[in-house]
Amino acid sequence: MKKRYEDKMLSIRQSILDFLVPLKTTGVVDKDMGEDIVVCLEQLLALHKEEALIEKWFLVDLYSVPESIRNEMTYSKERVYLESLANKIERYFGMLLAGEEPTDRIPGTPRFI
Repeated sequence: MKKRYEDKMLSIRQSILDFLVPLKTTGVVDKDMGEDIVVCLEQLLALHKEEALIEKWFLVDLYSVPESIRNEMTYSKERVYLESLANKIERYFGMLLAGEEPTDRIPGTPRFI
């Protein structure tokens, strides 16, 4: 399980680089790559429930991503998408620290059966 978890973190790191480098150098917004980051993060959150620790290098990388995206928003026509992506990554970062995942029940909200 540990190997799968580490592979997922490395995959996310590469996806982030593949998204940010064109965004920062040419202003190109690759929405498919952005969605790939979100899907990979959701998979990592599910895997993380079984892990006790998070690699520090991964946290450092992930922590800086939303701000990097927001810094490019002023130069892009895709402001709404970039803001949405930055917010989602930021929310998933918090969930990673809390050991939660997007499908968890939100406290204080009724359950519908």
